[in-house]
Amino acid sequence: MLVSVIEPPTAVVTVEEARAHLRLDHTDDDGLLETLIKAATGWIDGPAGWLGRCIGGQMLEMRLARWPSRGSDLPLPYPPVVQIEQVAHLDSDGNEQPVSNALYRLAGNRLWLMPDFVAPVGGDEPYPVRIRYRAGYGAMNAQGQWENDAPDSIKAAILMLVGQWYANPEAVATATSNDTMPFAVEALLQPYRVLS
Repeated sequence: MLVSVIEPPTAVVTVEEARAHLRLDHTDDDGLLETLIKAATGWIDGPAGWLGRCIGGQMLEMRLARWPSRGSDLPLPYPPVVQIEQVAHLDSDGNEQPVSNALYRLAGNRLWLMPDFVAPVGGDEPYPVRIRYRAGYGAMNAQGQWENDAPDSIKAAILMLVGQWYANPEAVATATSNDTMPFAVEALLQPYRVLS
């Protein structure tokens, strides 16, 4: 199984929220704040993140070497899963062929293949099965824009990281590892962590 990000996550915390958190009354550091927000969010969000889940709305693609059996379900990693965009496979010519959406359903964070699903015959491509889905806290609005609904404790953890890095802009070596999660941030995030 391979999972990649097709559309990057939407912002969970705004520059304005970071500025308010830091009690800044100027916009001189907005570029830096935006960078710190992206870094903090990237540390915990999505396939590469510490949480093992998606926070900002994003599209992922999971590739599989073979189809699961019909009438079975397949857990989709990095929840919460909001909707399945497409289920497809590569045919013997290497062309992507979509599967009718009548042959699968989303149930929670799982893809259910209906009993009448028959696995298409694919070619020799590695990972011919492709499942694209949207994940993250929130949903698409009527205008096709993602409306974020991340829990407040996740937002607070991101703001704490931004505040720590803003106050200490230089890399610092301590007796502990540089890649460990600060205790207060970990305490806020721990209830949402997906352990494999």
